[in-house]
Amino acid sequence: MARIEHDNKYGYINQAGEMTISPQLIYATDFKEGLAVVANEDGNLQYINRHGRVQIRPIFIQADEFSEGLAAIEANDLWGYMGTSGDPIFPNRYQKAGHFIHELAPVVENGEFKYSDVNGNHVITPQKDNDIITQLGDFYGDLACF
Repeated sequence: MARIEHDNKYGYINQAGEMTISPQLIYATDFKEGLAVVANEDGNLQYINRHGRVQIRPIFIQADEFSEGLAAIEANDLWGYMGTSGDPIFPNRYQKAGHFIHELAPVVENGEFKYSDVNGNHVITPQKDNDIITQLGDFYGDLACF
């Protein structure tokens, strides 16, 4: 399905160009792993499936797309990760949290930039002065940029 915009509202069409979800959303992402993050007029974020049915309606301020079965979500000014069922995988403890690529995600915890694995373990801390690092990039193969 492809996301479309009409009159500042978002919806989705299928590969035949048919409207599957009419433009009624004030926010919408592309579908990743069968789910998309959307917001209706009330502004509350939720995850829908390709039929437009709400799959996950947790309480959070920001929500990211799924990557490798996990999505970063923000609640109470901290980020954590949840699975496609909506259950938390590990608690909100990060100031920033990125997408998982090759089972690693860039995170910031207590002001330190690190890479976390899918279990919440910190597996890589850059060997550069953390005071000058302002962002960690995703891994592609054996390399990541910062």
